[in-house]
Amino acid sequence: MENKKIIEDIVYHVWPDQSVIVGPTVINDICLGVEKGDLQFLEAEGGADFNASDTVQILIEGTTLVKICLEIYKLLPKSDSNVDDKKLKEKIGSDTRIKKIRKEILNTIPDIIKIIQKLV
Repeated sequence: MENKKIIEDIVYHVWPDQSVIVGPTVINDICLGVEKGDLQFLEAEGGADFNASDTVQILIEGTTLVKICLEIYKLLPKSDSNVDDKKLKEKIGSDTRIKKIRKEILNTIPDIIKIIQKLV
């Protein structure tokens, strides 16, 4: 469960507004589900003035991306100080699991990498 805590910390940092909207219980459930590999990308159905499923979808995609980044980071050989950012970005970009993640979420990869390097 060590990864779950790191993933959760990064999600709160990168998507703070969405995290506040859905609350800690939903964030915890999403992180647990993604860590276990149980969550699927959800389709929003219906509609109202506020569609929380869009926010949850952002968090699911973001949490999935954090998990992918963390797994790849831990697999790469470490130099004296840190993993080479360029090599890490290339490995993440070539991972087939990111195909379903929307571009605006993928644009957070540099932020995620910085936080991973501080936490791990």
